[in-house]
Amino acid sequence: MGFSQSPSRDYLIYLLGYSQWAESPYIQYMKPEDVRLNRVYFEMREVGKYVRVSAIDPITNTEVHIAGDPQAGQETLKRLATRKLRYVIAKKYSDDDGSIIA
Repeated sequence: MGFSQSPSRDYLIYLLGYSQWAESPYIQYMKPEDVRLNRVYFEMREVGKYVRVSAIDPITNTEVHIAGDPQAGQETLKRLATRKLRYVIAKKYSDDDGSIIA
């Protein structure tokens, strides 16, 4: 089950349990290690001499792709794709506009 649009930041905070993150006035951006992924769907396809791995988070409808060496192993490639997915979700739902708070 997915969303027709990206879910709101407040809904994600509620759904994923980021209550401390949401209530803090000092934290204005989410770090990749703050992202908890309950379920990730993977697709792995061999393309020539490399493997293309897609990782999808069904809650945020976020999808990322990586390409890797088939000899690295499935678990390593899944771990790398999950790491990139966390990074992209944190960047997508961050309030950080590049400004400096004094």
